[in-house]
Amino acid sequence: MQVSRRRSLARRAITTALTFGIAGCAFQPHVEPLQIPTVPAQAFSGTPSASEAATPPPTADVSSPAEPGFDPDDPEAWIAAIEERWPNVDVVVCDALEFAEGCVPWTAAETELLYGTLGEHILSDYLDGPIRFVRDDGEEWHGLMVPGWSDGRPSSEIRIDDSAWHTPPALGLLDTFDVLFRRSAHFQGTLAHELTHAAVWFHPDLLGRWIDAQDATGGDLEMGDWRLGFWYNWGVYEEYEDDPALYDELVEGELFAITIAAVMYDPWLNQGAD
Repeated sequence: MQVSRRRSLARRAITTALTFGIAGCAFQPHVEPLQIPTVPAQAFSGTPSASEAATPPPTADVSSPAEPGFDPDDPEAWIAAIEERWPNVDVVVCDALEFAEGCVPWTAAETELLYGTLGEHILSDYLDGPIRFVRDDGEEWHGLMVPGWSDGRPSSEIRIDDSAWHTPPALGLLDTFDVLFRRSAHFQGTLAHELTHAAVWFHPDLLGRWIDAQDATGGDLEMGDWRLGFWYNWGVYEEYEDDPALYDELVEGELFAITIAAVMYDPWLNQGAD
């Protein structure tokens, strides 16, 4: 019975995602922000200057992971490859030359997972605004998307904490003991979750299309659903309950991000890996 229910959830989540794709998204194979107040929009931490927020141009002599001489054990090699392949992305190295408040250095394993997540994200075509990634160890959340503006267009800063390694993408009841394990699927699920928030920040109509797709497929996901979001800290949005429309939008945004992350990386849906 439990296996049947898991398969039913997998079919429903994937069907919803595919239907959403037919409605306009380019789907290819971004929980907790997982405690992420996405409104109101604000600048990056420290209010960076225009030059700091701008993505540096790609370096001509940077090798890609597929080329000879690429060192997979060097996080800066992965960062250079990311910034060359995605010119709108800036990954803060966190050294004497590139620093952000509260940052810590990325490991090679983390930057490799970031490279992979950016390449296979379901909403990759909508991740077209400036995105800055910061690895920190604040322990207030697992992942955080900070919306902002850069040169008159929406921008996003995504902060990832060490606890992202222990955060199951679906945050469902079946994940009760998964938090005890350090898994790459958890880390990538957190990245996918926050990237989904970024995609919605860049293209707000995505959230409406997600809601329409749920209606079209008979989806009935709700806050605290045992399958998706059961362990999510929904209390972070209590302060918005006096504004029902905004509150519903925030809850739907989280359910959207959790679903995308789960479809991509949750082991219970047979989409992720340890």
